[in-house]
Amino acid sequence: MFKQAGISLISASLLLAGCGGGSSSTSDSGLTYDGPTAAVVISSTTEADTLAGTIMSMETDSSSLLGDATSLAMGVSVSSDASGSIDLDSIGDITRRLSKRVIAIEPSPTMLAGVTQTSTDQCDPYNSSVGSVTATVTLSNYNDVDGWTPTNGDSFSMRFSNCFMLDLAQSAPVDPNVGELLNGSMSLVFTDVSLFNPAAINPAFSASYSFSNISALSTGTGDKDWLHGGFTASFSGDGTTTPLQFTFSGSSLIVQHLSGGITESAQLSSFSFVDIAGTDNSFSFDHDYTIASTEIGGSVTVDTVSAFVIPDIYIYTYPNSGQIIVTGANNAKVSLTAQANGVDVLLDYDLDGDGTYETVNVQTTWFALQQ
Repeated sequence: MFKQAGISLISASLLLAGCGGGSSSTSDSGLTYDGPTAAVVISSTTEADTLAGTIMSMETDSSSLLGDATSLAMGVSVSSDASGSIDLDSIGDITRRLSKRVIAIEPSPTMLAGVTQTSTDQCDPYNSSVGSVTATVTLSNYNDVDGWTPTNGDSFSMRFSNCFMLDLAQSAPVDPNVGELLNGSMSLVFTDVSLFNPAAINPAFSASYSFSNISALSTGTGDKDWLHGGFTASFSGDGTTTPLQFTFSGSSLIVQHLSGGITESAQLSSFSFVDIAGTDNSFSFDHDYTIASTEIGGSVTVDTVSAFVIPDIYIYTYPNSGQIIVTGANNAKVSLTAQANGVDVLLDYDLDGDGTYETVNVQTTWFALQQ
């Protein structure tokens, strides 16, 4: 029913990655986070510094900022670096690319406006052994002359069943057995398309996303990734003539990554992020969330007092303005305030949780904090 090229593009766009540290169990039939959830105890400035460094490693990983100049780095990780620490990496980029692939679907000439239609196709039209993908689409405004005009409420659902997608980024000679094996399902519902322009590099719109036990197995490395939960996201601007803004919010998102026999896991709760890539290469992020992870041994809450700003992502790794507060068990807090040189940070500590910072203006560098 739907042209195979569009479906293949959606499948290829699900470049999922893991988050967290330590181990957690999961299965393809249901993804749950079963790592430690109790609030992290912060009983000393040393513990506070370690925790603050981990959080800032999530927030300012340079590879996520420099990896794709046209994308936004999201603040909640979908990858872990070589040291095993959590990176808050590219959910924003994944979501943007996924959305554009969905938009690229060309419905069949028999598509009827306002009628839900479902089609199941092979992931490779020439190879029936590589699994299938089922697409369910409801479009409010469609005809075979003008095509599809995005409308609020338009919905797309994709269900993958052992869907193998060849890794087209391989160097020659290409191994036909290396790629990703996808399972699970996802859906997208457009909620605001008032500024939509399908010809734009980054179309402006809002949509709600749902991922149900999505898994991606790398047949080359044996690594496996899972994603479960949902969020609402919106995009505006093009990053060239106007700032590129990405917002991301929701109540629960679980990510897991299996590599080298170790499964890493983390869960985000009550999250709200606003990331803005300026036309001058600046980058700002305002992130409020609770994260539970075995990497940090439990959960913490991160609140932004004023948005962190990196003045030029090609020159600076760390922000030169902004403040966040990290809260652990018994309301103990550590505050991080960026300094104008983009190198130093001031730390304030409220270890007894009484609401008063008993140790203030402790200066260190962002780099030292993350060691």
